[in-house]
Amino acid sequence: MQKMTNNQLSEALAQRFSNQILASEELYDCLVIEVQPDFVFELIQSLKNDAELSFNFLTLIGGVHYPENTDRLS
Repeated sequence: MQKMTNNQLSEALAQRFSNQILASEELYDCLVIEVQPDFVFELIQSLKNDAELSFNFLTLIGGVHYPENTDRLS
């Protein structure tokens, strides 16, 4: 299997989940994807189980709380 670039991965995720991805960018050579909290588990399952993506290692999962920004996830 050929190694997938961040750009190729971003495009593949956009094709599969365009309505679920809130934002994406590349920081320090790492692809960062922002999704709604209730979609995280489904995305991780897809990264692992999709034959083309076939992830087997999760580097980081994180969350940020913005208490002053009440409409961010609405």
